[in-house]
Amino acid sequence: MKKIAITCALLSSLVASSVWADAASDLKSRLDKVSSFHASFTQKVTDGSGAAVQEGRGDLWVKRPNLFNWHMTQPDESILVSDGKTLWFYNPFVEQATATWLKDATGNTPFMLIARNQSSDWQQYN
Repeated sequence: MKKIAITCALLSSLVASSVWADAASDLKSRLDKVSSFHASFTQKVTDGSGAAVQEGRGDLWVKRPNLFNWHMTQPDESILVSDGKTLWFYNPFVEQATATWLKDATGNTPFMLIARNQSSDWQQYN
């Protein structure tokens, strides 16, 4: 009985990993066909129990690779812009801008799967 349970667990983990690989491969394939887009979005941040902590709205423009403009309009305005090399963050409320190298600021964020087309970004999500 114990061997059957272990075998089932191993088989289900293999199936789950192949399903994830297929989903990641499918998403990458679809994103490879997109060179630019614009989207209006709503963003909902929740706590561990699922209760809403904050909701926001904004617009996103992307031109692959690495060119994007993320403009949050609610609850507070903030702007994140990249020219492909430099990443600027601007907060109009405090009238402050911060600039950093894009390559240093975006190593492990899923957003970069959308904004650029690098195999190394996908490896950490497989």
